[in-house]
Amino acid sequence: MDIKECVLTTAAAAALWEGYWVRNIYGVTDVLESLTYDKNITFEAHAEYISKKASKRLGSLSRSRKFVNAETSLMLYKSLIVSLFDYCDTVYQVMLAKDLAHLQVLQNKACRIILKQNRFSHAADLHSTLDLPFLSQRRELHTLVMIHKILNDKAPPYLTRMVKPVEQRPAQTATRGADTFLLELPLFRTNKGQGAFSFMGPRLWNSLPQEIRKLAEQSKNIFRRAVIQWQGSHAQ
Repeated sequence: MDIKECVLTTAAAAALWEGYWVRNIYGVTDVLESLTYDKNITFEAHAEYISKKASKRLGSLSRSRKFVNAETSLMLYKSLIVSLFDYCDTVYQVMLAKDLAHLQVLQNKACRIILKQNRFSHAADLHSTLDLPFLSQRRELHTLVMIHKILNDKAPPYLTRMVKPVEQRPAQTATRGADTFLLELPLFRTNKGQGAFSFMGPRLWNSLPQEIRKLAEQSKNIFRRAVIQWQGSHAQ
């Protein structure tokens, strides 16, 4: 996560902390290079922007498919298109459901292009064949990796302040089977506020099995592999 992504992560969390929307940060719409966001921080404009950009690249991928094999086509997709979906996706929880669904539709289309399948092919089977996670799984993975960085003091202080471990009482710690390594969930006045990183991050972390949360002190790669393996066993 670069400085621009950190700023937007903080902005989204701060704007939703009490369940209200930012009226104007730099006007109705502001553009930070590849990121476009609106005054309500729904990223609707950004979703439209990356959808158009991804669609154009999918056209190129489709035209090139007749000249390359599936493996090369998948490599091209990961190199040229996946990065569009990944950029700043740790704050996409506040994005409208229809926009998130449309981004997934674009990845489904890519799978069909790579495997030369028709539009009636089931998306789950295509993703499984390509060993490609759904975009929602990638967003969860990136959020959890960011939480891991925060817990290991590898994130800026203003992100670190958003995450607080649940304090364990001595009696709870001593109890066999006690659930540990949990994070506090902040209170919000509205359901929309639960899309903030400061809420969704700890919520996703607490949903992990305890044996994975115990890897908080391990390296990022070890933790990341454990999460990916767990996601694979709970695939959509």
